Amino acid sequence: MKYKVCYDVRYQKKNGQYTRILYQGILLEHDEKGKFLKTLSVHTDILYLKQGGKPVLSFIGMEGEPSFIDVASKNIFLNRPEDLTEREQQVLNLLMNGKSSKEIGSILKISKQTVDTHRKNMLRKKKLSTTGELIGKAIKMGWI
Repeated sequence: MKYKVCYDVRYQKKNGQYTRILYQGILLEHDEKGKFLKTLSVHTDILYLKQGGKPVLSFIGMEGEPSFIDVASKNIFLNRPEDLTEREQQVLNLLMNGKSSKEIGSILKISKQTVDTHRKNMLRKKKLSTTGELIGKAIKMGWI
């Protein structure tokens, strides 16, 4: 009862464009077992404030409670045919952490050549020219 939850999500519209929605919710009433009975939720289009980047989850403390901003949460890729494979996602995550193809190969127990193939496939799928572009777009679009 003493916290407001806030998180933003990115949605793709039917026309292919993306928008950002900020969700804010507060619990107004619960029963003796803690089951939610009443909540107040507000959804706001914040695309004009935040066009890219990863989603942010925060718990805002009220009545003197501490706040927790940008709480770590699991990153989720949408499962669509044009999206990256699970292994490509792993390679991209490691690239984002500054790992070389050789280091990624060692971590994932695959050859450097296989890592390079995954990199080329990601560039082709996303119609990009360089790994830098891939990483930049991954950050901007919230893939990671």
